Amino acid sequence: MKASISKSEICGKAAAPSSKSYTIRGLICAALADGKSEIISPLASDDTKAAINVLKKVGVNIRQQKSSWKVDGGNFKAPAADLFCGDSAATLRFMIAIGATIPASAT
Repeated sequence: MKASISKSEICGKAAAPSSKSYTIRGLICAALADGKSEIISPLASDDTKAAINVLKKVGVNIRQQKSSWKVDGGNFKAPAADLFCGDSAATLRFMIAIGATIPASAT
């Protein structure tokens, strides 16, 4: 049996899945930025939902659409209730820093 191997070109597209870590970081950056931001192809998970819930409680407007999330950032306020980050360590770490910038008392 004879086999012939020749050079060829690879073509096509592949979409890499988003990561929850990058999605949470994107939410935090968008929340800190003045104006509107868009996160394209975010990953929806329990941790990213926790980040969204906490950010909404401190005044960040987040609109979730099918393939992107739109965030209006730069307008933090004191939360009316406790902030619960769930099991999301990344959300907790970032919210400690953000919470320190919000003029309010903490218990």
